[in-house]
Amino acid sequence: EGKMIRQDVIEPELLRLVVDQIVACKITCVLEGTHCFYYAGHGSRSLPWDFPWLEAGSDVTGTENIEKFTAHVSSQEEFDRIRPFLETRFEIYTIEEGRFYEMALRGRNKAAAICQLTEHMRVSLEDVVAFGDSRNDYSMLQIAGTGIVMGNAPEDVKAIASFVTGSVAEHGLYGIEVVGGDLTGNPVAAPPLQQPL
Repeated sequence: EGKMIRQDVIEPELLRLVVDQIVACKITCVLEGTHCFYYAGHGSRSLPWDFPWLEAGSDVTGTENIEKFTAHVSSQEEFDRIRPFLETRFEIYTIEEGRFYEMALRGRNKAAAICQLTEHMRVSLEDVVAFGDSRNDYSMLQIAGTGIVMGNAPEDVKAIASFVTGSVAEHGLYGIEVVGGDLTGNPVAAPPLQQPL
């Protein structure tokens, strides 16, 4: 239909509090918006991208449309400085044990989005095929009729999969095909990954 039926952005008032906490706790974060990414905080890890900075909560204009954010730290102890503030407001997904965390608003996860989409499209959850490789995909993979997980996913995510493919580096999804309504994982020679221009 070409229309957006859901967008879960962090409200500007909460985002201002988040940015101020990130700065106060000296954590390096990437705030992921609909149209732009932003840095906030100066922690132990430097990141290579050239994103604009939000140096304080007062820099938040309300037009950033931040949907989630990631914390890039050197240790779990560094992240634990901000955890008490975050855990009452956000789902926290550990991506790289103790070094990389992803936060999304509580109750606004991929499963909730899939449920809203299937209701809107009048499709059964049994007919949904979901693909994932991370803990933020867990709830979505649980409710989908078929959950396909990349080989590089954490073991707890693989454990709930209907099907585990090769890793991203192995072009894991390239060999998936639907034959007569059944998924198969026949090995298929994947083309080399294209380098961005």
